[in-house]
Parts: sequence; C-alpha cells; structure tokens
Amino acid sequence: MLKLTLFLIIIWLLAFLQASYWRLNLLLLVSLFSALYLSESFGLITSVLIGVIYDLSTGRTLGQSSLVLLLVNWLAIAYKRKFSINHPIFFPILVFGSAIFVDLIWLQELRLGSAGLLAGLGLGLGLILRKYHGSA
Repeated sequence: MLKLTLFLIIIWLLAFLQASYWRLNLLLLVSLFSALYLSESFGLITSVLIGVIYDLSTGRTLGQSSLVLLLVNWLAIAYKRKFSINHPIFFPILVFGSAIFVDLIWLQELRLGSAGLLAGLGLGLGLILRKYHGSA
C-alpha cells in the first residue's frame, strides 16, 4: 500500500510540474515504462490515473489525456506482444515516436527537442535498469 501511495504522489508531483513549469512529457515516460516493463494491466490502469491527474492539474476536459495515453500504451503493448523489446534502443525510439504522436493528437507544435530529451531519459532509464536489476 505504501508503494502505491508513493507512486501516486510521484505521479501527482510530475503532473503538477509538467502542467506548471516543464514542457517535458515525463508522464508519458512513466506511463510507457509501467505498461511495458511492469505489467500490462498495471500500465493501462496507470495510464488512466496519470491522464485524470494531469487533466485535473491542467484544466483540460477530464479523460482526454487518459484516452491519448491509453491509445499510445495499447499500441506499445501490441508491439510488445508481437516483437521483442529487449534491444536497448527500443524504448527510447518508442518514447520519441510516442511524444511526437501525442503532440500531433493534441494539435500542439512539434517539440522535437523535448521528444529527443525524453528519448535520452528513456535510454538512461533502460540502461540503469539493465545494470542494476537485470530487467528491461
């Protein structure tokens, strides 16, 4: 229960920071990571929670972000079921493409620098997990 509470607090903090200060979509990174490397069902539930918390913190229509994150995670899970995701460059490419896809869905300007930075963070996260936990 403590892990779930801590996870929700981190998501709320990231949603607040993303809505207020950062233009880096760290919630997308967390959502994709939880769907691909933790559990598919946990990842989809996390996508809904992340989307609702982000919508509440930005004042968007409730459920809009959840729907977009569910679509992105569903596509990633469908890819995971068909192909191997063990290559270290897979996650950064997926994060980069998903960030551009999310920007296009929300009809925002394409932030390639932000998507590239997010992909770099995804690469770092994957390498750290491989080194210390042998997963990802």
